[in-house]
Amino acid sequence: MRSRRARLALAIAVLVSITFIILSARGSSTTARDTGSSVFGPFERLTSSVTKPIGNFFSSLTRIRSNEKTISDLQQKNAALQFDNRVLDGQSARGRQLQSLLKTAGIGQLTIVPAQVIAVGPSQGFAWSITLDAGSRDGVKTGQCVINGDGLVGRVSSVGRSTSTVLLAIDPSSSIGARAAKSSQIGIATGDGLAGLTFQLLDPMAPLKKGDSLLSFGSKNKQPFLPGIPLGTITDIKGATGSLTRIAIVQPFVDFSGLDVVGIVVAIPDRDPRDSLLPSSPKPAPTVTITISPTSGASSTPPSSARPTPSTPTPKPSKS
Repeated sequence: MRSRRARLALAIAVLVSITFIILSARGSSTTARDTGSSVFGPFERLTSSVTKPIGNFFSSLTRIRSNEKTISDLQQKNAALQFDNRVLDGQSARGRQLQSLLKTAGIGQLTIVPAQVIAVGPSQGFAWSITLDAGSRDGVKTGQCVINGDGLVGRVSSVGRSTSTVLLAIDPSSSIGARAAKSSQIGIATGDGLAGLTFQLLDPMAPLKKGDSLLSFGSKNKQPFLPGIPLGTITDIKGATGSLTRIAIVQPFVDFSGLDVVGIVVAIPDRDPRDSLLPSSPKPAPTVTITISPTSGASSTPPSSARPTPSTPTPKPSKS
């Protein structure tokens, strides 16, 4: 039975082929193509509907892999650019700090060794200290004064060959002789950690007010703190005049949380810089006052020439 069906199908296929050949030979190629399309078109569309989604699927897989690689490459380039920007920002900030330091040292005629902060934190029992990348080979000695472009940072507490430790001025164990810039009154500035400094006058009756600037007073041998180094600004005063507990709160000029480049003073200057190292006060913005004066045309009072002149009445003749 099966062989008979196979032979029948083969005979039909041969007959159809012969028919197409005869039609094509007679010049009816268009009709033959149309007939073939009508016969085999459904089979072609069925095959395309099955094979086309499979091809699209594998093609999409290729595109996905390509897109993932592109995204990965872009992410790596973006990370590299962000890192470069951070490096440039750090170098720019370091350059500004160094420029400010050199300017301050130049004004005060201070001989310094520039150094960079490489560590921050407790060292040798001190709560507020920093480690610098300069040591004895650079001429650094214990007790030397450390500054930056804004003012006093602290003093060198220990020295190694290539590093040194600095006790910050805001350490609670740090006490600095200080004077008020305007009144020249002297006292003791003591570190108060993150709160900054506190200042107590030796004379409790001396005048003191908010906004006054403080500088280091120094000593006879100018060790450990040099005179004239800016400390900070008085922001508050606690206690009445004459009180033994009268204490001023001082906001340091130095940003101790952003220290990077500092200078170690390795030679004592010959003169006291006095107030020359204080940061310049910001200039107040000019006030513009506009006064509007009335014009002659807007005046409600007429000029004197336009005012009417009163006439003198003429006396009437009397009747006799």
